[in-house]
Amino acid sequence: MGFVRIDEDRYRRIEAARDALTAAVASEQKFDLVIENYLELEETLLSLATRHMVLGGQTAQTIWVEKDLLNRRMLNLLAAARAYTDQVRQHVDVVPGLSERTKTALSQQYDGRLGFRTMEALRNYVQHRDVPVHSYAVLSKWIENRTKLGYSMAPALMPKELKGDRQFKQSVLSELEALGEQVPLMPLIREYVEGLSAAHETVRDGLKAPCEEWEAVFSAAKADYSRENEGESSIIGLAAVERSEEGKLLRPVYVLDRLAEYRGHLLKKNASLVNLARRFVSSDSTIVE
Repeated sequence: MGFVRIDEDRYRRIEAARDALTAAVASEQKFDLVIENYLELEETLLSLATRHMVLGGQTAQTIWVEKDLLNRRMLNLLAAARAYTDQVRQHVDVVPGLSERTKTALSQQYDGRLGFRTMEALRNYVQHRDVPVHSYAVLSKWIENRTKLGYSMAPALMPKELKGDRQFKQSVLSELEALGEQVPLMPLIREYVEGLSAAHETVRDGLKAPCEEWEAVFSAAKADYSRENEGESSIIGLAAVERSEEGKLLRPVYVLDRLAEYRGHLLKKNASLVNLARRFVSSDSTIVE
């Protein structure tokens, strides 16, 4: 095990880079929680629709089970979104001014999207009142001159159920009442997730250059160590440490390649979701040919 002597200033810079990269990764992890819970909801709808296509009518008990499942998926998504909006500003505070820019971006999405306003209001509703999926329908329809019979699941909320909650934001309730007695949830949910993705682009733009600088601090540390210790085949576990007067090694700050690698993975995995509200999935290849 070799050593390279560094001064306290460099130790502090490596420590600061580690802390900042950890926060940057955390912002992507919170966004990933939103995306994965949203995916689980979409996949559940597709799975249930397929079961109805194959198995036909179900029992009354099945209806309750399916509704409970949809509500679990919705609650998980709303909780993940709450964790993101509550915590992402703390994570990005490592860059001066980025927290406020993120707050502004979220506010703009709230103002510009009914889906965003509805989900934010529903999030509060489910915390103290009731579940968000008030009803659902299994839809089937003949298409293409009655040559194909399509199936889908349509969860909905009912404004009259929300009306009994005095804490539900009245301006949002009025917007929902204008849409009818039953309001399809999925278009609103997709618009919400699209809005969160749009706001998250502000986070990514603000972190891009600083992350490159923090990663450069790590790269320089690895390069200096490798140059001074040519005989070592691996630098896994490389750390900057303080050495006490007695020679003890204190407060290791590990130089973690995996921070940058994992952040890069999440950036690529969860790309911008422009026009998500206009997308759909079908197992019928002729529809999207």
